[in-house]
Amino acid sequence: YRPYPPGRLRINGKAYPATVSGSTITVAWAHRDRLLQTAGTISDTEAGNIGPETGTTYTVEIRRADNNALLASQAGVSGTSATLTPSYVGSARIIVKSTRDGVESWQNHVWVVMLT
Repeated sequence: YRPYPPGRLRINGKAYPATVSGSTITVAWAHRDRLLQTAGTISDTEAGNIGPETGTTYTVEIRRADNNALLASQAGVSGTSATLTPSYVGSARIIVKSTRDGVESWQNHVWVVMLT
């Protein structure tokens, strides 16, 4: 019953970068759909959009890696990208998760980057 987490994570246009520079961070992803992706088909995380399942939205958060403090977030995103402007220099976690009908995805994308 939980929505699938998004796929094909990109941060400022790059797959899983170690460092992100600049005051603006664009996080992008691809839709996933639990109803279209059956047990007999495994979809690679790098595959393009599958779906989305009706009613699915995404939340993007940037949190400090050392104390989990929220630096920036966007919730209720129905598209496949969000732009955030955290005012922080240091190690941070970028988190992208799906929600449908108030139920959150069991797994999320979480990537640690150095914000410079």
